[in-house]
Amino acid sequence: MKKIELDLREKGQGRDVEPLLRYWDKLRLTEFEVKVGKHSRREWQWSLGNIGQGIKEEIDTLGWWRSVDAHRRSLLKCMND
Repeated sequence: MKKIELDLREKGQGRDVEPLLRYWDKLRLTEFEVKVGKHSRREWQWSLGNIGQGIKEEIDTLGWWRSVDAHRRSLLKCMND
């Protein structure tokens, strides 16, 4: 929490960390499955509707989106192993 607070201050954002994380927790992964004949493909993508897109933009402004999305990819890899 302290690291996030320091990073926010460094980026010129004086927001409280706990409410910010509660808001960011609204970002969700959505499972998609496409079936064509005998073939199917399942993927997980960020739900980037109105709320999700705003959260993504906030996280991206801080320079953290690549890390968040890398975490999504690592979860997918674990699920597929």
